[in-house]
Amino acid sequence: MSKKDENKKGAEDLVIAAKFPPVTSTSGIVFAKRILNDKKDIDLVQGQFKGALDEEFNQVLEDLIDNRIIIDMNPYSDSVDNSEKFRKDGMKAIDSLNKEYKTLKTRCFPTTNHFLAFEYKMNHPETTWIAEFSDPIRVNLENKRRGKSESYHYKNEEFLNQVNSKIQELNEANNKNFPLIKKGETVYFIAEYLAYLFADKIIFTNPNQQEIMLSGFPYDIEGFVLEKSEIKIHPTLSEEYYHIKETDYEVDDECINLGYFGTYLAKRNFETLFYSMESLDDDLKHKVKLHLFISDDEDGGNLKNVIKNLDIHKDIIINDKVPLFEFLNITTKLDVLIVNDSLTKSYFEKNPFLPSKYSDYLGSGNDIWAICEENSVLDNLDIKYKSYIDDYKSTKETLHKIIEDKFNVKAIDLSLEEELIEENNYLKSRVNYLNQIMPKNDAKAKDNQIDKLKRENAKLKRKNSEILNSNSWKLTKVFRKSKKPSKKIKVLISKLKSFKIII
Repeated sequence: MSKKDENKKGAEDLVIAAKFPPVTSTSGIVFAKRILNDKKDIDLVQGQFKGALDEEFNQVLEDLIDNRIIIDMNPYSDSVDNSEKFRKDGMKAIDSLNKEYKTLKTRCFPTTNHFLAFEYKMNHPETTWIAEFSDPIRVNLENKRRGKSESYHYKNEEFLNQVNSKIQELNEANNKNFPLIKKGETVYFIAEYLAYLFADKIIFTNPNQQEIMLSGFPYDIEGFVLEKSEIKIHPTLSEEYYHIKETDYEVDDECINLGYFGTYLAKRNFETLFYSMESLDDDLKHKVKLHLFISDDEDGGNLKNVIKNLDIHKDIIINDKVPLFEFLNITTKLDVLIVNDSLTKSYFEKNPFLPSKYSDYLGSGNDIWAICEENSVLDNLDIKYKSYIDDYKSTKETLHKIIEDKFNVKAIDLSLEEELIEENNYLKSRVNYLNQIMPKNDAKAKDNQIDKLKRENAKLKRKNSEILNSNSWKLTKVFRKSKKPSKKIKVLISKLKSFKIII
């Protein structure tokens, strides 16, 4: 615990964030940006400094932190034991400050934040609790229930009795009938339920997230929550933060410099983007540079090796992830910044996720290229360049539009038949290459990557079938206008009908 300035009035906001800088968790970083934008002093309760750390960002935040309480707990764990430790030790430490706060702020993930916040709110009901949800918490990216292990199931009867007595009080005071919490419920369910019931304000980052979380909750609580909730997109820092650290990262001003910051995965790869660059004519092929700032995931394998058979492999510049202020500064040096959706259509009725990178890119002053899932929140935003996940055609068209805008030249467009052949040849070549380079101990990574490409090829085949049928219908109309259709049209129809894509 540290006291920053004995002469200051003292913070009136208490922030509970187990994962907070210098810890480099996305959820904690987003929360910290909100704190910076609020420009109000805070007292902070957080977990241990674990994993990669960002000391520069932490130093800037330090100016707003009056008291920093560090609890001996793992900020990355949502287990019951971890929640109990954070709740109990955190409450003792807060009490030792002997202060009253106007506002209590939390963000989930992790769930541990909401358990300590509930404890504080019950002891200080006059404090306004603002609880934010970063993503759905009871289910994961594939809409599967979290917390199947017993270590995530709450069986502490003393705590559950305490919670249920407060639920009964809330029911009586508001003429409600919200169910009590059963023994053995998961930390994910309880953390969400506690915030819904006892927080004074609930923040969701997008409307789809709000709808999915509330409609999917097992209790009828939607109306109660909607009355005190608001939609608040991830924060964008002001321009000054994009120039705190001026980097020496170099870009070629004679080229179009695309940038991506995030994670490379076999299930979230850039094959469509690689293809669009690879298919450019010779005059433009090496005029587009793709700058990747990533953490190589085991599913993605060694990306440098994965792209080695591409003509444009030297135009793909692979970098490690960089700290926040360096990241923000580099975004100002690139021409177009790429953000991609999570692919959820097989799991959710609506995509409940909005990438926080979008808000970071907004402050750069540069153009954004959103690779979207159709009808997602990202897709519905006003963004200059858009293409769609796994859609080779839209990705290629978007890159051509960027080239036209930046160089005032038009990239060569192929005929339908040429386009289909080119895409098919690319996919076959990639599958064959990946089969060769993936070592036996990377069998899972190879299978994931190749299965992904094969699925994309199958989609392409279905899409082509639709296109071909449509064009056949249009060309048949031409026949009806002429008693003797030209030989060329007959040949074209024959080719279109018989054309197949096979891997």
